Amino acid sequence: MMYVRRTIPLLALWLAACSPVGALTPTSTAGSLATPLPTLSVPPSATPLGPTARIILRYSSMSFIVEDPRKVLATLEELVVEAGGFVTSASSYSSSESIAYANLSARVPPDMLPALRRAVLDRALQVQNDSMSSQDITNQYRSLLESQAELARARENLHRLLSEAGDPSATESLILLHDLLKQQMESVESQLQSYQESAALSSFDISLTQMALLPPPNE
Repeated sequence: MMYVRRTIPLLALWLAACSPVGALTPTSTAGSLATPLPTLSVPPSATPLGPTARIILRYSSMSFIVEDPRKVLATLEELVVEAGGFVTSASSYSSSESIAYANLSARVPPDMLPALRRAVLDRALQVQNDSMSSQDITNQYRSLLESQAELARARENLHRLLSEAGDPSATESLILLHDLLKQQMESVESQLQSYQESAALSSFDISLTQMALLPPPNE
């Protein structure tokens, strides 16, 4: 992101300073360009933030001793879906020679995270680990929104210059700038989308281990 933030102002300022007067001024003989103008696609705008809005990422990680890991795992999978989330991975293992265990990773709505945590606690015989954490990415998100706005302005200036350029060699140079600008716009949009998706669903990771069986008494 630092590369984008340092490159965008320079490119935007350069495009803003350019005008149809000078080397890129169309000539009277420019009936058609040797190189066709590229199509500048407009990425979808990210959700704007209000002055007091925050973008928070939330994570929950829990490890428990339970009586039957596979049974608890099946129950948790159902609860995750009922809560409006989805399971990203789930696995279980059992053997007659060792204790059973199961693991689940899911994404769930933030407001349903407390209820799901209580559901696991209700089924636990012993808590091994229970942690929650959050990350405020509001500043990073706002910075990306500013970058997106700068890129949009640069895109409009570049589109104007491309439409007015009469020299084929100048047009080819502007098309190279277009490709760089497009890559930057796609990168910013991808980061914004990733932040939105991460904030919309919290991480919910569970590890379940079977209670160790007591050895039979010596006769």
